[in-house]
Amino acid sequence: MTDKNRQDGRLFDGEAFVRWVLLALAELRSAKAEKCRPSHFLNEDGVRSSANRVGRMIKNPDAVTLAKAGRLEAEIREEASRVGVSLPDRLTRKDAA
Repeated sequence: MTDKNRQDGRLFDGEAFVRWVLLALAELRSAKAEKCRPSHFLNEDGVRSSANRVGRMIKNPDAVTLAKAGRLEAEIREEASRVGVSLPDRLTRKDAA
């Protein structure tokens, strides 16, 4: 069985991942982390539009790619570790509902 979403590099369940991102950002805000907003992650020097990258992912979960999701998760977990916040594993489709 092939899945079109996996074949083109898209995240299998973008909605569940976005829900995890929102929960993780809320945890970071609660801990008063320096980086706690969508615009704090996935930024590239010299690319002004990169500040909106995570916001666009949140608004359009179907467009989340595995590569960007992996980078975002790593950056969020790094900040959480820095401030001592324990984050849950990624959510399943059932948890995101």
